[in-house]
Amino acid sequence: FQVSNHLAGGCVSNAILIRNGLCVTPIVRGEETQGAMPSPVLPGVTRASVLDWIAEEGLDIERRMVTIDDVLKADEFMLTNSSWGVLPVVRVEANEIGEGTRGALTAKLVDRWRERTHAEA
Repeated sequence: FQVSNHLAGGCVSNAILIRNGLCVTPIVRGEETQGAMPSPVLPGVTRASVLDWIAEEGLDIERRMVTIDDVLKADEFMLTNSSWGVLPVVRVEANEIGEGTRGALTAKLVDRWRERTHAEA
């Protein structure tokens, strides 16, 4: 989290959450509106691919500041990184995310990442 109490991402990952059929992800460097402070969040190549796949699933994507309340109220929450791909997050401390298990969309994205990386190997 940033000083402003907004989620930036993991120390080596980007964060993506799903709530009520909407994908929300923190703004990364290069996505800021004109005149806004530069984002401290670096864009990730895995994040970009996963957001493309989410759009293909028909979900709208909202890039904005994400709060801890957004995370705790999410139906699904995931971290992305080029080493591990898509990592489901099912709990933040004592708080379950969604049903406390990997969500259906996250599972689909994990499988798609594995197919993509195994096909390239």
